[in-house]
Amino acid sequence: ISDETIEKMLKNGLISFDTNILLNLYSKSDENVNDFFETLENDKVKSRVRLPYHIAKKFINKRKETVNNEMNKVNTVMGKNKETLAQLKEIINQSFDSSIHGENLDEENIEKFNEDIEKAIKFIDSKDFLKDKAKNTNDSIFEKIGEVFDDKIGEKLDWNDFNLVKQKWENRCDLYIPPGYADYEEEGFDKFSGLIVWEELIKFSKESKKDMI
Repeated sequence: ISDETIEKMLKNGLISFDTNILLNLYSKSDENVNDFFETLENDKVKSRVRLPYHIAKKFINKRKETVNNEMNKVNTVMGKNKETLAQLKEIINQSFDSSIHGENLDEENIEKFNEDIEKAIKFIDSKDFLKDKAKNTNDSIFEKIGEVFDDKIGEKLDWNDFNLVKQKWENRCDLYIPPGYADYEEEGFDKFSGLIVWEELIKFSKESKKDMI
């Protein structure tokens, strides 16, 4: 592909996303998430985004599991932070108690330190990280994805189209042609996923007469 062709694709092509790109948003900082959506809502980009139906379906199916996994990771880290704060508080107080009438440590600063530690511990205890997202409530990422891709999600393959995809998949497996053959060992419907998305992207491209990125 020539540099000119690549430049044209980047400037005018439609833009699609893999399921993991969307799911990974739940592990990113608020700043990163905001930057992602601001980019997609840019006037030069927002009309070009597309999402294959199969990608949207996989995102919804895997979303709750992903959120729960992230929630467990965050709670584990915060639990360790809470434990560390409690240990630090104990060490400082023991140091103060062992000093001669507090001569080596300022009592007022120790009290302020203890108050700050307690506030931090209470903050950790009060946070039920990502719980609302796991329950499908107050999930700003999910809502934002719905806004960005509204009316830009592909159509579900009908049974006839699926049978054609299945035939193509079998041929690709025999000839080791991607996408398709690498998913041979996947179970059930998942073995067809890559090729289904591929066919959806081709359909987007043909209907719009534009390249796909």
